[in-house]
Amino acid sequence: MLNQKVIFQALLALALTFGIQSISQAQFKFGLKSAVTTSSFSNKEGGLFSKVGLSVGTFADIQIKRIGLRIEGNGIYQGSEGHFWQNDETKILYANVPAMIRYMPVKNLYIGGGAALNYKILGSTTSTEKMGMDILADIEYRFGNKIGVNLRYTHGIPMGGNAAGSIFPSQMLQAGLTFSLN
Repeated sequence: MLNQKVIFQALLALALTFGIQSISQAQFKFGLKSAVTTSSFSNKEGGLFSKVGLSVGTFADIQIKRIGLRIEGNGIYQGSEGHFWQNDETKILYANVPAMIRYMPVKNLYIGGGAALNYKILGSTTSTEKMGMDILADIEYRFGNKIGVNLRYTHGIPMGGNAAGSIFPSQMLQAGLTFSLN
């Protein structure tokens, strides 16, 4: 019994030592991001239609050596089938909160994946759907410490079990810019 207690305390002390050392090596960044999006939606008849949109938001990064965590808060506007400024019957503004684990294989290149929650703020659809969820893959290259370009693919997960007629995109491709404020 005494040996188990000593081993546990030694492992706990070791974990705390490395944990504190890792936190002291962590790099924290926060900033702004914007992107152009193109999305595919499923309609009730099973067909797909595309929408072009805009995304603006903020991000926070915590990086420890080559592994990091990014959390974002975005507003995404999906406009019409042609251009976001054209008039049509389906327009939606929703809050998007992704969280992802990122890996830096080489300096300034980040590859990540994670999940996002969506919440409808405004929408010109008759759907009563308010929440959605995505899985995502992301790649970003940073030019120095301030500016980055990224490409992201998201795939919607139907919360009600059926993607047909969802107000949230079935798939979305984003091309964006990030700007670190620190």
